[in-house]
Amino acid sequence: MRPVSFAAGVAFLLLAGAALAETGDALVVTGDGVNVRAGPSGDAAIRMRVHRNQQVIELQREGAWVRAEIAGMDGQEGWIHSSLLAPAAEEPAAAETEPPSPPPAAGAAAQDETPPLMIEPAAGADRDVGELARF
Repeated sequence: MRPVSFAAGVAFLLLAGAALAETGDALVVTGDGVNVRAGPSGDAAIRMRVHRNQQVIELQREGAWVRAEIAGMDGQEGWIHSSLLAPAAEEPAAAETEPPSPPPAAGAAAQDETPPLMIEPAAGADRDVGELARF
């Protein structure tokens, strides 16, 4: 097998990092039970845990860590390892989605269409944080 040149390795890392997002971009969490930390380190205190498809907004980047505001949490934020985030998919145009459902019958209770938040408090000493605990 042929070794990869240093320049090619650096170029790959720069392109991979740039493809993720920029400050202000919407991202989604790609893992379950992902730790949101107080600082950009696996040793920083865990503030909370978020789950797959939770949306966050990138505020800052430091190395492989992203400081993000957690959507729907009144400005709460923390640091998430970039390997556990992906760019948020754009919403499909209305014409590309399934046809609208008929309006509810008269007198039917309105249903809340807001998806539940996928957030939980930080794990305590007796909780299993699984393989993602290193982040």
